[in-house]
Amino acid sequence: MNDTLAFAAMEVIKSHGLRIPEDIAIIGYTDEQHANYVEPKLSAISHQTYKMGESACLLLIEQIKGEKTVKQVILPTHLQIRESSIKTTCSSK
Repeated sequence: MNDTLAFAAMEVIKSHGLRIPEDIAIIGYTDEQHANYVEPKLSAISHQTYKMGESACLLLIEQIKGEKTVKQVILPTHLQIRESSIKTTCSSK
């Protein structure tokens, strides 16, 4: 749902003796600034919060003015890969 829940999940995963990302990989959603300060750093999907609000406002204004057409707005997201989802491989010697 969001990075805050991912942070809580990370805490529970660690409390059960599991390792991130070796045992469980985890990715958040919102890419909060805190994602860079947890251990391991949280991979996350970032979205354009400001643009989402702006688009919603414009659609609402159009509807208030009488626009009846249903519109779909798609805003791109970005996957920021950090340590919480990178699987390491062991090399054999």
